[in-house]
This record gives sequence, structure tokens and C-alpha cells, in this order.
Amino acid sequence: MPEAGRVVIREQSAVDGSAMPWNNRNVFADKMLEQDLRSYEEAQAQGGIVFFDRGIPDIIGYRILCGLDTPRQSGAGIQGVPLQSACLHRAALAGDLRQ
Repeated sequence: MPEAGRVVIREQSAVDGSAMPWNNRNVFADKMLEQDLRSYEEAQAQGGIVFFDRGIPDIIGYRILCGLDTPRQSGAGIQGVPLQSACLHRAALAGDLRQ
């Protein structure tokens, strides 16, 4: 799945929108969350294994870094979205699993 921030910037650039990280970080973060929730729904429909470049935990971290409310504080609806942590090292993806 594409990284939400890039999708939002591309979409906002196309319509001369203001939801850009250098214009309005709060609205930018909201748009990223909307995009990630859409991506999650698309992944559910696809079935199988789906890799996300980034995700909702990254948006929460971005909000904290920027001094913005987190989804729980702002009331954004991420209930029902399972947040599981998984880390795949680039070498593992390339098949280089030295021990």
C-alpha cells in the first residue's frame, strides 16, 4: 500500500490544496489518517498478505512530534483497527538472513 503522506501531498498538489505539512500539519495528519483507513479497508477486501509502507502508528508519532493532539485526544475514529507491530529488516526481505 502506498505511504499516506505521499498520497496526500500528490492529491493536494493536484488541487492546490492547503493540507500540506508545511501549511497545516493538523489537517495534513487528518488526511493521512483518512488515507490509511481507506488503505486498510482496501487491504481487507484484497485478502492475503499486504505490506504497508507506513501506517497509523507513524501518524500518531508525527502528531506527537508536531505537538498536535493524538487520535485518542482528538476523537479520531481508529477503533476497530488492529494495530499490530511487525518489523521486517530489509536484509530479511532480500533473503540475507545471517545468524
